[in-house]
Amino acid sequence: MRCLWLTLADPEPQHNGQFIYSGGLIDSFANSGAEVGALGLSRPESHRYNGLREGRVTWWLAKSRPLSHWTSLRSSLPNIANRCRTPEMQALLDQRLSEKKWDVIVFDGLSSVWALDSVLRQYPKADRRPKVVYISHNHEESLRRQLTACQPYFIKRQAMRLDWVKTAVMERALVRAADLVTAITPEDYAAYHRQWPGKRIEVLTPGYRGRAVPTREITGRVPRRAVIVGSFDWVAKRINLEEFVNAADSLFTKHGIELQVIGSGDEAFFRIMQDRTSATQFTGSRIISIRRGSRSSPSAPAEASSSRFSSMSSTACRSWPSTDPRPEFR
Repeated sequence: MRCLWLTLADPEPQHNGQFIYSGGLIDSFANSGAEVGALGLSRPESHRYNGLREGRVTWWLAKSRPLSHWTSLRSSLPNIANRCRTPEMQALLDQRLSEKKWDVIVFDGLSSVWALDSVLRQYPKADRRPKVVYISHNHEESLRRQLTACQPYFIKRQAMRLDWVKTAVMERALVRAADLVTAITPEDYAAYHRQWPGKRIEVLTPGYRGRAVPTREITGRVPRRAVIVGSFDWVAKRINLEEFVNAADSLFTKHGIELQVIGSGDEAFFRIMQDRTSATQFTGSRIISIRRGSRSSPSAPAEASSSRFSSMSSTACRSWPSTDPRPEFR
């Protein structure tokens, strides 16, 4: 199977949820036997370059010159997708589509919806088009609506409202064109299913392939401590974190339980939250060991991998009816 994978950017280094999820899925898909051409923006922290082949994955990377947030105001695309619509990205996409060799085209997150018109122009007939898969990272329409409602400043709220409308239009267009949609949570699955009851939708939760122990016994000697690990640079993550901590901190204090929040984020936000809480400690990217009094150096987050995705996608592609004469796709 030959797969064109459209993503935001090279996922290495995998230091936030989006890159962990995308990187794990690309690896999983390639490990299942697919030949993957991954197209996105380059990142200066990564060793990868345009045209690099690693195993079954070839990286097609445009220079990291994302468009300004303000340019999306005059675009039909939401900001999440407009920032990727650079001339170099468009040229790379046109080159890949002209090869006409793809069995599957994966839209990895709504950031890749900028490419939808080009794909549909290249393959105007749905029955002759490569199978289209939309890997959603959120139910973006409902998420943007929630973020808009949380914005206290009028002018910013109106700009976010416009972006929300464009997000809804483009997300619906992508789902409409997709043969398969994946949702990252059961709640997102339900939101998509309500809108598209006849569409094939699967839940594809992030996986884990870090260190694991066969057994663990929790006794009275184990510190009463809970840990939240993540990246809190995105405002939506900070809103979720704030809501949880506001509800949980007093309960944790009452029962003598510590809560550690580990991960990068706005330092001013962490300071404000720290001043308002008793049981919660915001460590930033510094990881504090479970053993009291000891500290460890920052480590890379666990990678999201989905072996289920490789089997699900392979099964899905086999089960899709196809008139394509190429035997490897049937």
